[in-house]
Amino acid sequence: MLRRTRYIWLLLGVSILGSCYKHASTTKEDSLPEVYTTLFLTYDFARAIAGDKMAVSLFLPLGIDTHTYEPSANDMIKAKNASLFLWTSDAMEPWMRKIENTLQLSPDVSINLADTLHLHALNEESTHDHAHHADHHHHDTDPHFWMDPQLLIDLFDSIEYAIIQHDPENTAYYQSNAQRYRMALIEAIDAITDTIANTKTPSPVLFGGGFSYQHFLDAYNLPFYSVYATDSIENEPTIAHMAAIREAIVTHNIRYIFVDPILTTKIANTLAEDYNLTILPWYTGHTLTKEEFSSNVSYLDMLQHNNESLQKALQK
Repeated sequence: MLRRTRYIWLLLGVSILGSCYKHASTTKEDSLPEVYTTLFLTYDFARAIAGDKMAVSLFLPLGIDTHTYEPSANDMIKAKNASLFLWTSDAMEPWMRKIENTLQLSPDVSINLADTLHLHALNEESTHDHAHHADHHHHDTDPHFWMDPQLLIDLFDSIEYAIIQHDPENTAYYQSNAQRYRMALIEAIDAITDTIANTKTPSPVLFGGGFSYQHFLDAYNLPFYSVYATDSIENEPTIAHMAAIREAIVTHNIRYIFVDPILTTKIANTLAEDYNLTILPWYTGHTLTKEEFSSNVSYLDMLQHNNESLQKALQK
């Protein structure tokens, strides 16, 4: 189970943020602006910045695939009442345009975060076609752009900007909250950077589930192998590709295999059994389990856990 990180919570000054910073607030004042986000990490960012001035909620149920989600009638009601709706891109949430158009949400309410970062390729209709991306990885159209550490910080800053634009009267409050979280976020990123920099010749990392890590791997120039070419596991890898994966495990003495903790594939389990590999979870921040959510796990905790896993996997 993913555990909380004590020292990071101290950095954040959680007590200053107030009770609204908790995951499962039992009461919300009717007067608070409603903010919805589609991913867990953007939820974690928004609630840290908004503090007790806004009611921040996850739009999707826990553990749900963002790409294939089908909004319900109740979702439409929630979206209609939103003061801010923070979503990622057409590639990540292809259903969001329907909500936006049906409810005629204004650009001040519906915030496409990829657009705020000028990642316009992620909002082209064909950017995330799993059927045609089976054989190779695409960086520019990989919708998991926040896996790049610099874009992760930029994403956080865009959410801060959107919240301040909605409620400029409390700018100083939001900036203060944001600065505490930003410091902890940078510290978590630096820890990962140090882990990689201090490994002279890193062992290739192996991913056994949906592939969402291209931006991260490119940012750090890490050698890797992946069973799947995209974050979809619908298209099974070819026999030739699996033969290459098996050869790589033996050649490089790979001892660990990373998977999304929400979805561990049969192939990953098979490889782990065949080669005595240890399965390690790699957190992207899409979502988390109900248990983790109720335990107040943060995105910062996820980053620290990833760093601990990297320390194991990179050693030869």
